[in-house]
Amino acid sequence: MLTRYLAEHPTDSRVSSAVVICCLFDTRVAFANYDKHTIFNDYVFNPNLVKVFKRYLAKNQTAIQSGSIRFDFDAIYKATRIKQIDTLFNAPSAGFTSCDEYYAVASTAALVPKINTPFLAINSKDDPCVPVEAIPIDAFENNPYTALALVNKGGHLGFFTGLIPTIWYIDPVIEFMSAKL
Repeated sequence: MLTRYLAEHPTDSRVSSAVVICCLFDTRVAFANYDKHTIFNDYVFNPNLVKVFKRYLAKNQTAIQSGSIRFDFDAIYKATRIKQIDTLFNAPSAGFTSCDEYYAVASTAALVPKINTPFLAINSKDDPCVPVEAIPIDAFENNPYTALALVNKGGHLGFFTGLIPTIWYIDPVIEFMSAKL
């Protein structure tokens, strides 16, 4: 959301600088990756996200059913992959005809060149949720307002260092946000 806001308000943003951590820029690439059959996707990522979504849906089904969109709740409750949830619920509830259209509109990779605010993105090459292919590296290299810290290790929101693990990115973020630009 922050990436989109800065790109859509290149001259009238109310933000003086911004940082995103483990940002998913190209949702099409990422969600294609999530749909691959891997140990992480099949036993961690998809089951947990789908479980949380189904719990939310069950809690709010009456309110959802009172809306104008008719959902196939039986199919949703049988879903095992996040892409199925997006196809059956998230895309239609947001007015899209397919999850591919939904992912395309949600992607912000093409917006990075439009950012005119000092913008730091910190991502990791080993992030299981944000594959490196979903990060617009060229766009960062060609935009003087943006900086990409793409580290080898960090996982998704990990970035630990030291014998007593601490998150290393806090000091660089503070330094970036405090800089007189």
